Amino acid sequence: MAYGALVQQAFMSGPPAFGARQPVSADARNIRDSLPEYQFPGKCTVPSKKDEFFTLFAFDPSVETPLTMELQGKGFVIGSSQNYDGQILNRDKSVCAQHAAILHCTRKENYF
Repeated sequence: MAYGALVQQAFMSGPPAFGARQPVSADARNIRDSLPEYQFPGKCTVPSKKDEFFTLFAFDPSVETPLTMELQGKGFVIGSSQNYDGQILNRDKSVCAQHAAILHCTRKENYF
């Protein structure tokens, strides 16, 4: 057994208390804050069908034709959660539950 300055200082308060650890708590740690469901701003408008057509195209290298989705509301929400209705699903690990929104507005004003 080797004794030296470091070993003697480590045990000056007595031997280590093995098995005296605190029990593991059942509380789950939430690292990220959970945000409320995104609501479109009140000044956003639904496009009229006769005047304007807005289509979102998603290009995937493994698919020959792009995926399309026509705008039917005030905008699109893109995210990785399956709990929100009408959301475009993106299951990449870098995407948050509600990651981005594409809005439709007809007037030039400050909407935020």
